[in-house]
Amino acid sequence: ADEVRSLAQRTSASTAEIEGLISGVQHSTQQTASSLRHTATQANLTLEQAASTGQALTVIINATATINDRNLLIASAAEQQAQVAGEVDRNLSSIRDLSSQTASGAQQTTVASNALSMLATDLNLMVQRFVL
Repeated sequence: ADEVRSLAQRTSASTAEIEGLISGVQHSTQQTASSLRHTATQANLTLEQAASTGQALTVIINATATINDRNLLIASAAEQQAQVAGEVDRNLSSIRDLSSQTASGAQQTTVASNALSMLATDLNLMVQRFVL
């Protein structure tokens, strides 16, 4: 009977120890499951943030492309304006040259007109000497 009692006590102690081990395993399993749920939540948040970052990068890339296109248009317009400014400068030089030539021609016309006036006066004087 002592052996049965001793065996029952050892069985009871072993059962308690096994129950403690099972409880520890269950507790560790619950902590692991909780950690896995938390990790999954964090992974989903990271995935959402990565998607948002990807969208933001797409917007930035599109904006950069638009800016590059506008820079090309501005450069082209600036080049055209430079060409027009060069043409205007050439035209102004031509106008200046023509104005100078016109002024010179006007001066020559004035000299010739004065000479003709003097000749006309001399001719009138000569004509007045002849009386019919």
